Amino acid sequence: MGILEKDGASKKIKLEVCPACQSRGRAVKGITVASLVCQEAWRGLPTIEGFYFCSSIDCAVVYFHLQMDMLIGGQQMRVGVGQKERGLGRRVCYCFGYTAADVTEQVFQTGACDILDEIKEKCRQGLSRCERENPQGFCCLGCVGGVVKDAMSRQGLEGKGGDDE
Repeated sequence: MGILEKDGASKKIKLEVCPACQSRGRAVKGITVASLVCQEAWRGLPTIEGFYFCSSIDCAVVYFHLQMDMLIGGQQMRVGVGQKERGLGRRVCYCFGYTAADVTEQVFQTGACDILDEIKEKCRQGLSRCERENPQGFCCLGCVGGVVKDAMSRQGLEGKGGDDE
């Protein structure tokens, strides 16, 4: 199971295969692991670097480290992992507290959603803390945009804004 590298616009994203489900996992920084995993789960490890996030909703593993043969599951997390949940109560923006229900309710009530724009503005103001708050270790805009698109689709409003990411 080697590392897969996906060229990005300005950097390479390291991907590794989750040993539990065989889905591609994305590298996360040590600050993400230290901030979100219960200290008991990583205390005494030689490093908190080198972990990968498994995004498969059907896999119990949140983070894995192949060299240390370590798997970290949801019960070892300080926060719920919205990317691993299906309900509307799942958090989709960790920095500003938005849930899938917030997005869906706004779309259903108004036919639009300005939550993406609100998040973008707060990020422009330097208020985001994605590496410390989001289990993925990066910005939530893709997740939020997916929920907006899904809610718009269920309302028959495809292409009417909110998914311009």
